[in-house]
Amino acid sequence: MRHPAQSTLRDRQVVLDDLELRDPGLRDAIGLTLSEALRSAGDTMWIAVMRLVLSWLVFAPASYVVVKLGGDAIGAIICVVGYFALVALASMLRFHSGAWRKIELIDERLV
Repeated sequence: MRHPAQSTLRDRQVVLDDLELRDPGLRDAIGLTLSEALRSAGDTMWIAVMRLVLSWLVFAPASYVVVKLGGDAIGAIICVVGYFALVALASMLRFHSGAWRKIELIDERLV
């Protein structure tokens, strides 16, 4: 028999999974929050390179192809949503890797 807390946590995770898949605004918020948290922790170069690479190697070519294939504004918006989803995913992976914890914000010799 399951403990009541286990089913509650499982139900909450299912709700979060459903929200994440259905709400592009939530993906955008997660991506922005995590990337800004990483920047605040001093991981500025990684965030800048990640956004640059995703913008120029994913978003720009995808938008160009959509427009060239006769797509309209909806196609371009779908590309933007995809870009934000990739920013969220990359930021989440970087955050969970813990690499940002090794960055020293203050030189110990100055303290």
